[in-house]
Amino acid sequence: MKEEKILEEINKVKYLFSLKEVIRYDGTRQEDIRTESNADHIYGMMILVEHFLPLEDSTGSYDREKILRMTLFHEIAEIETGDINTHVKSEVDRVKEKEALNTVYAKMSETIRNDVQSLLSEYERQSTWESQFVKAVDKFEPSFHIFDENGKKLCKMRGVTEKKNWDAKIQYIKPFPIMLEYLQVISKETKQRGYFVDTKEE
Repeated sequence: MKEEKILEEINKVKYLFSLKEVIRYDGTRQEDIRTESNADHIYGMMILVEHFLPLEDSTGSYDREKILRMTLFHEIAEIETGDINTHVKSEVDRVKEKEALNTVYAKMSETIRNDVQSLLSEYERQSTWESQFVKAVDKFEPSFHIFDENGKKLCKMRGVTEKKNWDAKIQYIKPFPIMLEYLQVISKETKQRGYFVDTKEE
């Protein structure tokens, strides 16, 4: 697919991300730089699943329902731990996250718990196409979220370099050829628009 067409599709997907900014009950976010909750992130992932799944799985061979449900629950440990940015997350943080997941399970309704435990165990193992696809989407969603002037300010504020951004995603997205094409285009475009800090500041 040509770069121009991919960029056009990226902008169409990004349009649906606008729902993240609609605050219920006539509310507004009073922020200079717009934040994103985990629930916002999961909504964005759901949109990307809907867009990329038919492109990566044209025969419909894989379990769409499992993918959507795994997406919905994949970050529930962060109810207890809060979000830790990929660029700074340590092995200690990952251990704490696993421990926190047990706390979350204990507080969940039994009608949800057993199936979610099975889904997240599969996600942790990364042994199936579905779990790898969800992981790739999880890593890719921020690229869409930041693809506007607010995101540019966010990248500058957090000191994100081009290399740091690329390295956080490429190993997960590389197995999915269509998603990889999109990553290359959106990464090139964000660089051209000046989203990243200078590599010397890394």
